[in-house]
Amino acid sequence: MRGLAALPALARAVAVDGLDLGFVDILSYEGALDHPLSGPREELYWRRSVVESSEPPRSLAPVVEPGVAASVGAVFQIKPRRPSPDAAAVQHV
Repeated sequence: MRGLAALPALARAVAVDGLDLGFVDILSYEGALDHPLSGPREELYWRRSVVESSEPPRSLAPVVEPGVAASVGAVFQIKPRRPSPDAAAVQHV
């Protein structure tokens, strides 16, 4: 997700619709060019055009040979971390 404006839709998907979205990557703004310190919001497309004109062109041909299978996913088991309080510190309080 990009932009804080998408949060209400995310909240609805989870809380109301009960969707299991798994891992959600949330960025508070639309990439580095839209960072508040990059300049006024209305100049976003101007900054993008500057970057496009200064970057080398992207390949129009496939960059992976045909028949090569790639897996770009990962699954992580989330375990709760519950630290045990120091008994001496609790006694002191």
